[in-house]
Amino acid sequence: MVLKEPELLIGVERVLDPSILSDDTMQDVFELRLVLEVGMGDLIFSRLKKEDIDELAEIAERENNDPGCADLETRLKYEIEFHSKLYQMSGNKTLTKFQTILLPVFNYMMKQETKNDVKPRPGKITHDALVETLRTGTPAKFRVNMREHLSPHYKSL
Repeated sequence: MVLKEPELLIGVERVLDPSILSDDTMQDVFELRLVLEVGMGDLIFSRLKKEDIDELAEIAERENNDPGCADLETRLKYEIEFHSKLYQMSGNKTLTKFQTILLPVFNYMMKQETKNDVKPRPGKITHDALVETLRTGTPAKFRVNMREHLSPHYKSL
C-alpha cells in the first residue's frame, strides 16, 4: 500500500459554500483574501518572470479595451483572471489552491457590494499600475499599490 499526502485544503473547500455560510463568516473569508493579496508581493517578486508580467499586461489591456466592463459579470471575469494570475505568480501551490477555493466567496461578496446604495469607487491603482509596479517597483511598493487597488473593499469594512 502506498500512502498519499492528503490535500491540505480539502476540508476547507467543502465548507466554503456561500449558501451555507453566514454573512459574518463570508465577510471574514473575504477579509482574509484582502490580507493575502496585499501580503503576497514578496513571493511574487522572488519568482518574477518577464512572461508572467507580459501575460498580466495582456489581461489588463483586454480589460481596458472591453466596452462590456461596466457589466458586473464582465468586470468579475477580468478581476478573477488578473488576480488568479498574481496568485499563480506567487509560485505557492497552497496559496493558489486557496484562492481558487475563495472564488465563490469573492463572487458572492462582489455581488453583495453592488446591492449597496452607494457603489464603491475603484481604487486609484489600476491593473495597469500593478503591472508597472511589478516591472519597475519593489515588493514594498507592490504592497502599498495593492492595498490602494483594494481600497474600495477596505472602505466597506
